[in-house]
Amino acid sequence: MTSLHYASKYGHPKVVELLLKRRANANVKADEFRGFGYAPLHMVAKYGRLGRKPKSKRKGSQLLVPATLPSLPESDGIPDDIDSSTAIINLLVKYGADVDITDTSELTPLHHAAQKNNEMGARALIKNNAKINKIDRNGVSPLMLACIHGSAALVHLLLSAGADCTSMDNRGNTVYHAAAFSGKNDILQLLFRFGEDLQGMLYRANKDGKTPLLLAVDRNHSSTVAIILPLMPKDRPDIDEIHKWMLHTAASKGYCDVCKTLIENGYDPRLRDDEMKLPLHHAAKENSADVLRYLLELAPDTIDASDQYGFTPFLQAVAMNALDAVKVQCSFNPQIVI
Repeated sequence: MTSLHYASKYGHPKVVELLLKRRANANVKADEFRGFGYAPLHMVAKYGRLGRKPKSKRKGSQLLVPATLPSLPESDGIPDDIDSSTAIINLLVKYGADVDITDTSELTPLHHAAQKNNEMGARALIKNNAKINKIDRNGVSPLMLACIHGSAALVHLLLSAGADCTSMDNRGNTVYHAAAFSGKNDILQLLFRFGEDLQGMLYRANKDGKTPLLLAVDRNHSSTVAIILPLMPKDRPDIDEIHKWMLHTAASKGYCDVCKTLIENGYDPRLRDDEMKLPLHHAAKENSADVLRYLLELAPDTIDASDQYGFTPFLQAVAMNALDAVKVQCSFNPQIVI
């Protein structure tokens, strides 16, 4: 990497300005193998120190300059109250940096700012006409990265600048998948506000067959489940089918709050899967004691229910050495061991 890369990375705008005035290349890329093809703009977007102001010279300190060094042009003057990310981005663009330059993964500086929640850097890039919807080699947009790694403020900035809520990556994931996966409800609400075809986007499956709701269940985000579930389209057997076994999934993973949310929204603790297993069987198999206790309080009669192989939840727990699950069921029915 060059000196301009390091000055940009560590947030030194006056050094950046000096180097640029000495004809440093604003678009120079680092080695593709060790430096990922980063340009200086990638460095400041990814590593920029948010809100960091240029250090003032300490009282009594002195900058040592060799006597033979030619005199340098005067600085244009960087305001003391501007953050270093913004100052460096503005300087690099002024001296010819391509604001949409890509690294080896086809990530732009705005992608890196979104991934690192660098709101000030993202704002400066947008003000310098960065393409808001440019995608990387995987079809991922800056907005999608912000929905996973960023804050609501950053997402709001991108949406206000025209970020597309309907774009999909190469795996069929949307920004709604990203927000649900992360469990970021404030971001999800922003997408609701700016997006269109809400039900269509919320219940669109990716190439793995996962909708945002299924991802929220898989990631144990009960509050996110509570937001998305009431928006499920009516009279759509295809959508009903792919979401049919969410309670079984949550029970097997031990996600008690998700189980409660699903049941409160109409999911049946007595629903049997293709092997005639109840959610209770899955909780017993995975030793999910809290879920077992909750399900038995709701439906105590299911404690003796057999699946198609003749296994009750108790026998399932015994077979899997699920000691906590055995204890819970014994507390509900002391005669169960007989």
